[in-house]
Amino acid sequence: MLAWATDAAMPLRSLDPAASDASDLEPLFDAIGDARVVVLSEGFHNCAEMMRLHERIVRHLVAHHGFNTVVTESGLPESRLIHDYVKGGPMPSDMWRRGINKMYGAWQEGRSLIEWMRAHSEAIDRPLSYYGADIAGFYTDWRPAYRQLRKYLHGVDSGCVELLDRDVLPLLEIMGDDARPRFFRELTPAQRDLLAARLDAAVSFISSNRDAYVAKSDPESYSWAKQTAIAMQLAENYYTNWAHRREPATSQFVGLNGREIAMARGVLWALAQRDDAKVIVINHVVHTKTKSQYQGPMWGHFTPMGQLLRQELGDEMFVVGMAYGGGEFWNRWQRPAEREVAAIPEAKEDGIERVLGTVAERIGAPNFVLVFDGAPQRWLREPIVIRENDYFITLEPGEWDAIVYLDRVGPATVVR
Repeated sequence: MLAWATDAAMPLRSLDPAASDASDLEPLFDAIGDARVVVLSEGFHNCAEMMRLHERIVRHLVAHHGFNTVVTESGLPESRLIHDYVKGGPMPSDMWRRGINKMYGAWQEGRSLIEWMRAHSEAIDRPLSYYGADIAGFYTDWRPAYRQLRKYLHGVDSGCVELLDRDVLPLLEIMGDDARPRFFRELTPAQRDLLAARLDAAVSFISSNRDAYVAKSDPESYSWAKQTAIAMQLAENYYTNWAHRREPATSQFVGLNGREIAMARGVLWALAQRDDAKVIVINHVVHTKTKSQYQGPMWGHFTPMGQLLRQELGDEMFVVGMAYGGGEFWNRWQRPAEREVAAIPEAKEDGIERVLGTVAERIGAPNFVLVFDGAPQRWLREPIVIRENDYFITLEPGEWDAIVYLDRVGPATVVR
């Protein structure tokens, strides 16, 4: 396997997004071929080198290979702010906090991609599209998504708004800006059941009244509203299955969690928003896997977004994995007051990083791309450990179509 990987590895000459010569990436682009969806894995969020390389890849896929849509691991309803900004709209107040998950918006490298998309959109006939694919509110606050949905429904069906304001809004106020723990701690079982029932009914009602709602608005606004309701519905589904995961009798059903389903459906929704859509998805390693495995007590029996998308898209999807040799990362990045730079844990002895690090030494290049076409089948099918953030997961290398290896990495640049 090492001999094959050493021969097949393609050194990366630059991580600079503005690098004009992409000849070192062309073998990867050739392997992508006619795929309509390219998934780029994040080994850990907020890695400076990774975010710069991702922007470089995005730029060339957009400029030379017909891609026109970027989807990230961020809340779908909230992403409307970034979507409109990329298409030339004004910058809303506090857009970087309200419109995109802080795993992207808090860093200069994350904002750079959005700003490039906006600038590029101004120079072409049909602007680029940006979407988040994740559940509404993520782990924090569902109310912005609800206000977005309410604003639309108020213009097309005030009666529906009255019902949601009566039954759903009070529950969202209880959950406040710390939604997941308060969902479990402060909502009664009856209230949780009511929230699920009302969100299910809202999705069904919006779907069945499509023609009437579109007649009072427009197809794009209707589509955003419906998908916002679905994102809230699947957030509730994710929370509920998270509770089930902690129960030994039901933990085997964690693969049904709403977040993976939500992100897969969000990507497919983005793919349907334009007739010429070619989509680049940026998401955490664990979500880009394309096979279910038991991932220990943290993840349980996990069915990832990538597997759901592979079942829908087949060869129309190309997945690029990510691994790091070592370096530093932002630990506890979700809580800025506690955030600190920490050393990336050592790779496991049987980890894929050990193999790829040896390849880097043999080819004399710290960063490279490896396309798995032609790799030894035994290696592709054998489970192997990979480091993600400061924990480890299991995958088979063949779940991905290619992998990027970065030998030394560091934390992204904080926006002050």
